[in-house]
Amino acid sequence: MESPRPQTLCLHTLPDDIVSLIVHEAQRSQKFNGLQSLSRVSRRLRLLCSPILFKHCYLHYDPQVTPPEAVRMHVRRVTYYGVGSVEVTAPYAASLRTYLNYLPNVTHIRLLGKAGGPAAELVDLCLEKATSLDIDFSSHWAPIPSNLPSGEHYMRRNSLTHFRYGTHTFRERLSTRITWDFRDEYDMESRSLARLIRDMHTTAESLSLPMETAPLSFMQDLEWPRIRCFSLYGRYEFLSPDSQPRLPAVLSRMSSLRTLHVQARQHPAFLRAPILGRSPPVSIEMTELRSLTLAYPDPEDAIFDLKTPHLTRLSLRDEPRHYLDPPYASYAAIYCPLLRASECLYILRKFATPSLESLELVYEADHGESDLLRHLSSYPRLVRVELHRYRADNDQTDVPYIAVATILSSITSLQSLHLNLNFREMPPVRCVDPDICRPWPILRDMRAQEILTIMQRCPKLEYVALLDPRYQCCTWVEYRPQWYPGASIDIYEDLLRAYAQTSGADPALNAFSRGSPHSQANIASATPLTKALQTLPDDILVVICQEIQSAHVDSLGSISRVSRRLRSICMPILFKCCYPHYVEHTSSHTVTPPEAIRTHVRQIAFCGIGPVGINIPYATSLRTYLRYLPNVVHIRLLGIAGGPTAELIDVCLERVASLEVDFSSRWAPVPSDLPSGERYTRRNLLARFQYRTHTYRDSLSGRGPLWSLKDEYAMEARCLARFVCDMHTTVESLSLPMETAPLLQMQDLEWPRIRSFSLYGRYDSLSLRSGSVLPAVLSRMPSLRTLHVQATQHQTLARAPIFGRSPNAQTEMVELQSLTVAYPDPEDVLFCRKAPLLTRLSLRDEPRRYIESWDRPLLRAWECLYILRKFVTPGLESLELVYEADHCEDDLMRHISSHYPRLARLELHRYRAQDDEEDVPYRSMMTTISSITSLQSLHLNLGFREMPPVRCNDFDKCESWARFRDIRAQEILAIMQSCPKMEYVALLNPRYRCCTWVEYRFPWYPGPSIDLDVELVRADSDWLPYRR
Repeated sequence: MESPRPQTLCLHTLPDDIVSLIVHEAQRSQKFNGLQSLSRVSRRLRLLCSPILFKHCYLHYDPQVTPPEAVRMHVRRVTYYGVGSVEVTAPYAASLRTYLNYLPNVTHIRLLGKAGGPAAELVDLCLEKATSLDIDFSSHWAPIPSNLPSGEHYMRRNSLTHFRYGTHTFRERLSTRITWDFRDEYDMESRSLARLIRDMHTTAESLSLPMETAPLSFMQDLEWPRIRCFSLYGRYEFLSPDSQPRLPAVLSRMSSLRTLHVQARQHPAFLRAPILGRSPPVSIEMTELRSLTLAYPDPEDAIFDLKTPHLTRLSLRDEPRHYLDPPYASYAAIYCPLLRASECLYILRKFATPSLESLELVYEADHGESDLLRHLSSYPRLVRVELHRYRADNDQTDVPYIAVATILSSITSLQSLHLNLNFREMPPVRCVDPDICRPWPILRDMRAQEILTIMQRCPKLEYVALLDPRYQCCTWVEYRPQWYPGASIDIYEDLLRAYAQTSGADPALNAFSRGSPHSQANIASATPLTKALQTLPDDILVVICQEIQSAHVDSLGSISRVSRRLRSICMPILFKCCYPHYVEHTSSHTVTPPEAIRTHVRQIAFCGIGPVGINIPYATSLRTYLRYLPNVVHIRLLGIAGGPTAELIDVCLERVASLEVDFSSRWAPVPSDLPSGERYTRRNLLARFQYRTHTYRDSLSGRGPLWSLKDEYAMEARCLARFVCDMHTTVESLSLPMETAPLLQMQDLEWPRIRSFSLYGRYDSLSLRSGSVLPAVLSRMPSLRTLHVQATQHQTLARAPIFGRSPNAQTEMVELQSLTVAYPDPEDVLFCRKAPLLTRLSLRDEPRRYIESWDRPLLRAWECLYILRKFVTPGLESLELVYEADHCEDDLMRHISSHYPRLARLELHRYRAQDDEEDVPYRSMMTTISSITSLQSLHLNLGFREMPPVRCNDFDKCESWARFRDIRAQEILAIMQSCPKMEYVALLNPRYRCCTWVEYRFPWYPGPSIDLDVELVRADSDWLPYRR
């Protein structure tokens, strides 16, 4: 029975199996660090991510290094790199044994780059510890494994389930030997492999061997009941001519085969590669086959007469690639009997594969090409097509790419199309002639756009890819439709889509390497993507996308490229907010939003550009943008020089239900052109209005001290009174400056829908009377959920009045969920009200006390304790306290740790009394706080003497503080580890214009243990203005 879906969908309420799907999908996008960013969201997600993040470990020969303790239990796969030359015998086995002693759960070992080949002792150790072994040789190591244990002296039995012995296609060329006759080495290698795989025939599930030394004669006499994947690479050489009749006999012993790859370089003695032959000696059934790859197949081979109803991937290809540089191709004696188009058609017609999803064809064009391409539309599930088309020797006609794309566009299920059409203009691999190479990218892009235009008829198409030659390999350049959220052309400079890994001692032959991790990744990316995530309901996928977007902006971009359905869900989130700015529109320069994103934009932040003294037509510019964005509901005016004009606000009210007037510190903070009540006539029905000013706007105005702005403040108050009162029946969120908020007018109106009410700024001479008016205003807001009174204190007021000690209006706030009060009065009746649903409480200062020379009446510790004891808030989840230490501080800490069972976030700003010379008792404080089992984050400003002030220019003092801060943070972190849900501890750090939080995380955290917040995204207050 399915468990009921939680009423409130968020990432933390989803079941583990669904979250695991998210985690695995994020892992697919390794280029964008999707999984790492997702793992930093919460401890629960980290527990699910860690086994995947640390599943694979990369080790190299270094006796002094041990794996970190936090990751040891998660490691399942080890890639062990050898370091040294062929002549040097390094104790690889002893080093690997040391590593494995720390990694008890390793099941797969990959040996990469072992100089001279893996010694018997090393292979013996792998068989002792793992059930999966991969012996791989990169091109910069001696490719002939002369030290592979032979049957005579190798005694350990094994029960491997996966074994892969990968070699370089041209390993003779890469060896250090002068002679090219390696028959003796190959004979020894074949006998060694026979002895090694003899014991695993009853357990092996995946087996990959070189064709030239695979012991097929030995294998044909054994049963392979569990094998699912069988691969042969290399070449038809030496031993393999005698082995041709044996391959059908071997395959007949593999009753459960799912994947068959025979990807071997052709021998000049054979016209086409024999698999089963035209008359197989034994009867073979492959009804369970899912994937088939054949290089240079024979159209008359009996394998194409078999019934394969479940086959989803078919590749009829070349090996190595036909497009490789001719001089090196002839040097390697490559024989390439390509299939003709008519032969491919002949194979596909008689090879019944109704479930085919991925098809790769390499062929030489002839009269049957059009029929071949039309035949592809007969596969109803085909999602990926890869075509390598070559001309006949005497063919001088142009490539009919338009005709090819037109025929392929009839495949309605197609998602990706990879094309190598052998354009004459395409330079060869290793081309260094700039006159030949320079025109190709331009031509390639032009041809791709023409093909893409035609292929967009396919309703599910994701991209079209064209082959692009590089110096050491060829890679795919992907071209995507206009509605794609990322770059329309992905050239992939890191060559992750290359067919071959390019590294090694002989660059002349690097393009021929095979069996590399990247080539395997290329095969994996070519197959249809995991469908599990696609089956989730849309509402759950939206939650996933929103959480990923908040965790890391690049991660959602990578998720959106998985499929068209995911892209359709990601697009409204990716392009929800748009940032246009004023641009002078002329006939030669017009900026418009891209057509593909216009319907998704819901919010815009309109940024003004220009000095205060210049009359700029912002309204005209904004109106032009809004003409292209029909669904905008929220506008933010940011940095409008001189303030928003009547015409500009009029444009906003025509279209939106939410308006935010914001001023950054570089703009004139006083909106002198805000329309007054006499000249402003348009009524508004806004649901959200925020008029936010800078804390220090008088200092930023350039017009003198505060008293000189009284006229501007009076005008602003009149404008806001006319503007705000119109929305009293519709507004749900309202944010105003305390010094000009029209509280007198607001107390006479009902505000039935308001959920959030915020007052910022300062108590100045115009707003002192608000102490008696504010309770009356709040009594008119029956649905209030959030109340912020975060205003700078006036010199004549001891504490901030909210309700006062004897309020005139009886106000109940039983629905209140968040409360912020700067410099609260402990005797305020507000704290006697019932707030059973309150989850967030902040008793703070404004601006921050740590700002130099700012001194206002802070709460003492006993006053904080007094408030918390009488203000009953059992559901509190977030608490911020700013206080001056006294004798009740210990009692305050104990009260916090014992009375709030749901407390997840705690922020403390602790200051000394003027005569207090004692050290900060941070250890005792943390010991008490560590008993809060629900705590997830702890933010601390403990007033250490060593902490420099804001704007400190003393480099030595700042450096000393950084060292001191890190030491104290590690001590605090060690104490707080007893909290089972703790994510991080943050300490306040002063910068030149603000203070920000430095986060310290535990050793098991997958990212950096210290996050210094270089970009200041966690600034604790408004930035201080520059000193004049």
